[in-house]
Amino acid sequence: MRWMLNENVKRLDVHKYEYKDSQKKDSTYQRSTAIQATSGLFSLMQSMPSRNIAQSLVTRVANQMLADNLQAGQLSIWHYNKENASAAVQQVFDASMDLVIGKHGLTDVVIKMTEYADDDDEKKNDISFVKLSFTGEKRDKIKVEYILDDEKNKASVIAYVSSNVLSAVTSNEQIATPSWSIIPSREGIRVRNIEKAAYQVISMTGATVSSGTIAGDVVIPISSLAKGKYIFVVNANGMQQAVKFIH
Repeated sequence: MRWMLNENVKRLDVHKYEYKDSQKKDSTYQRSTAIQATSGLFSLMQSMPSRNIAQSLVTRVANQMLADNLQAGQLSIWHYNKENASAAVQQVFDASMDLVIGKHGLTDVVIKMTEYADDDDEKKNDISFVKLSFTGEKRDKIKVEYILDDEKNKASVIAYVSSNVLSAVTSNEQIATPSWSIIPSREGIRVRNIEKAAYQVISMTGATVSSGTIAGDVVIPISSLAKGKYIFVVNANGMQQAVKFIH
């Protein structure tokens, strides 16, 4: 997905080079990444998105919801070779964000996201729908719903957030960033640098398929899980973080 550039569409190109040694005197061009979006979404992506692009987008949208300054829009990310115009373009990520009127006249946000599989990846493209809406009498919480299909098959996996979930600040107070990191992989879910915490692995039907406590640097095996989408939720020190993964 690419569009003609105009005053409402912005594009950022990032060129990656690899140095041959620590002196950084000589480098070899690797690839270029283009981020193109309508102004409303582009303003949320102030720098290159994290490894988990979808989570980064949801985080920024949740942050922005309290500012009442959201705009519907589209976002597209792809890799290309600027030194070879005929080289194939590798799509990385597409997203569209729609604003709808929810309960009490507040604005709900529905994001459709497509993460494209690598050429050498056996997995197919992953399409997700996420709905964010305000809840609570004081509009001090955001509800995050993962949806399997557009407005259908809503999962019962719902996060009511008032402090920090998906690393999103959802109150006027400044929330500390989690000190731990969550890294999904083929072997399992790796959690690094975490104090004693509780975790859950939740299927997209809302069932808890695994749970327990962890501490330190651990890998939680997922080989016994059936193929499909899951959400990994960790709670520690009064903070909660959720990461979606595919097995």
